[in-house]
This record gives sequence, C-alpha cells and structure tokens, in this order.
Amino acid sequence: MRVGGRKNAYLWATIHLFGRKKAMAKQIRLFGMTRMTAGSCAHYHNEVIRLIGELTPEALGIADQLPAYAKQAALLSSLVPRPRAMVATHRLKEWDRKRANSIGVINRVVYAYRTSNVAEARQAARRLHPQLSGYYGVWKYEYTRLSSAVHGMLAKLGEAENAAAVARLGLTDEVEALRAAQEGFETAWDGHIAEYGEIAQLGDIKTRDVRRELTRLYEGIIRTVNARALVLPTDAVREFVDSVNAMVEMYRLIIRQRGPGAIEGKSPAESERNS
Repeated sequence: MRVGGRKNAYLWATIHLFGRKKAMAKQIRLFGMTRMTAGSCAHYHNEVIRLIGELTPEALGIADQLPAYAKQAALLSSLVPRPRAMVATHRLKEWDRKRANSIGVINRVVYAYRTSNVAEARQAARRLHPQLSGYYGVWKYEYTRLSSAVHGMLAKLGEAENAAAVARLGLTDEVEALRAAQEGFETAWDGHIAEYGEIAQLGDIKTRDVRRELTRLYEGIIRTVNARALVLPTDAVREFVDSVNAMVEMYRLIIRQRGPGAIEGKSPAESERNS
C-alpha cells in the first residue's frame, strides 16, 4: 500500500505540474479575420508564411500542412485586386501601331512614285499600285482582320516581280519591318489569349470561398503549433507564437479602425469548447 501510495502521489504531482505548464504555455490566439478586407487578409497570411519560412516548417511541425496553406494564400493574393487590364494589351497596341506605320509608308511611297520622272521607279510603282490598292486604309481594321490583310499584302509583295519592284523603290527594309511587326503582333496575341484565359478562370473563383478555405488551413496550423507549445516548446515554437500574437494584435487594431468594435480573439481550443 505504501509503494502504491507513493506511485499515486508521484502521478498526481506529474499531472499537476503538467497542468501548471499547460496553463502557463503561450498560445496563438485567433481573431476576427472575417472582418478584414481581402487585401489585409492576404497580407496577413503572406506575413505568416514568411515567418514560417524563416523558422522553417520542420521546426514548427507543420511541414505537411504548409504547401496547401501557401498555395491557398497565393490564390487569394492573385485575386487582390482582381486583374481587369491585361499586360498583353499594351504589347498588342505597340505592334499594331508598327504594322500600321509600315503599311502607311509602303502605300504612300508606291502612290507617290506613280508620277515619278524616273522611268524605272514609275514603272515599279505602277506595277505595285493596282495590287496594293485593296490595302489602302486597312490600318483601320480590327486586330484580326488586319492580320489577314497583312498576310495577303506580304504574300503579294513577296512575289518575284513584285519583290524586284519593291527593291527598285527602296522599300525592301520597310517590307521586312512590316513582316517583323506582324510576327511580333502574333506572339503578343498568343500571350493575350493566354492572359485572358487566366483572368477568366480567376473570374469564376469566389473570394469568399478562397478565404474560408484559407482560414481553415490556417487554423489547422495554429492548432498544431499550439499543441507543440504545450508539449515541446522549442525556441522556434516560442518565437513563432510570440510573433504571430504580435501580428494578431496589430491586425486587430486595423479591424477596429474599419468599424465599431472587434471580435475578441480566442484560441482554437476555446473556440472548440464554445462551439
């Protein structure tokens, strides 16, 4: 009985000591994340991910949880703000302007040389003019229609006798510039389509759903780290807990600036007990 009594006393002392450590252990607290703007929410999670990277996910015991969390945070960042203009649009305009410039130069030179006093130049112009007359004013066409016109124009100018006439008028370099502009436009057009597809896909995604899933993944990480803070409070874990709690307080102030009152933070364990 005496030995058994000592064992029971030791067991209760151990439980009591662990209970005191548990009560004293720091925990990451949750806060009213749903009241943050999407931009603030994305910034907060990116800061948490940066901190995890500095302390390493292995040291925090969340190596298997981080990839999904980081991917979801990146998705939210891509939606804030939602892209409405496309980078490729500027490149398209530049190449389209270059196409129009070269077409204008070629047409004006051919038209002007029809009345040249130099017989060879006049003959070259009169050969090209009837074939290019259908391309006067094509620079006003929409992108795709103009592309078809440019291909047709280049094909005509590339014919052997026409190419000789082009050379006679000193337009060979300008024709090559038109060809380069068309190739640049088509490359930009492919990028435009790809970029538009990406924006269209983002348009189908609801920010609310992305934030809800991101919060779920975040809370899972917080539960893991809080559990480690109780049973394995390493320096990395303690630093993470302190840093995140400091961020929580800062973002709680940001929330309060947006409106009256703020949701009081609760640890995940407290949230579970009250649910």
